[in-house]
Amino acid sequence: MLLSGLAQAQLKASPNHCERWSEPVTVGLLDTALLPEASGLAVSRLVEGRLYHINDSDDGPYLYLTDTSGGATRQVRIERFTPSDTEALAIGPCDDGQPCLFVGDIGDNNAVRDEIRLVVLRERDIVADRVVPYRQLRLRYPDGPRDAEALAVDPAGNIYLLSKEGNPWRLRAEPARLYRLAAGWKTSTDAVQTLEFLGVVDLPALGRGRSSLLGWLATGMDLSPDGERLLVLTYEHALEFIFAAALKPVDELVEGIDYRPIPLRRLPQQEAIAYSLDGRSFYYSTELRIPFSTAELVRLDCH
Repeated sequence: MLLSGLAQAQLKASPNHCERWSEPVTVGLLDTALLPEASGLAVSRLVEGRLYHINDSDDGPYLYLTDTSGGATRQVRIERFTPSDTEALAIGPCDDGQPCLFVGDIGDNNAVRDEIRLVVLRERDIVADRVVPYRQLRLRYPDGPRDAEALAVDPAGNIYLLSKEGNPWRLRAEPARLYRLAAGWKTSTDAVQTLEFLGVVDLPALGRGRSSLLGWLATGMDLSPDGERLLVLTYEHALEFIFAAALKPVDELVEGIDYRPIPLRRLPQQEAIAYSLDGRSFYYSTELRIPFSTAELVRLDCH
């Protein structure tokens, strides 16, 4: 159903931080016949109880809708889109202030792509089995190709990408790099646009002693609906930052004030995460690469 006035008010009044998150709770299972490699997740801004998902590469130009238990799965074809490696999904405003979905064709395991793409879909148009993109954005990094699986959009329409730095095969993680495409993309041409490098988020340093280095590769992120908190997912953990503090040097970050580790129940190849509409819960899911396992959809709530 469409969101009530109260729900819209809660969206504008989400808290600055969460002092304590609940234990992870499995709220449902994804349909692996349609979502065998769920790699992106977003919560609807218009329809209560609706989630959006994408698969990893090789699936084709598709978006998926489910309810908040992962059920009632529906496939939507994105016209005029031939993806290379879709890895991320985000939701944020279009130029008229109405919500849009941003499909991130940003995966680049070998860091060789000269440009990456975002497909922008108006959320209100996603009611049929096929949808034409509102915009396709062609992007490049200012410092050469990067692999990335994390994408978020703030309330002003600025787009952020967080790179996945390191080598999984050598069990090595390096500080993630944060990039931005300013909200001016709304009036841009179809030319390739260069992202702005903002700084590093040193996840391995923050997680030192907590787990393997491989566990600190960034696999997903989201911004709270008010834009004040940054939620980062890795292969083993989640961290919530006060967004304004996320790029501080590690020795200046104060745990419990600037950021907070969030204990998760580790899922195989966990790569998708999203805040709820009011920012007081979040969901995460698995790309599922273990045979005969179930693809859980998990939620945590702020207490």
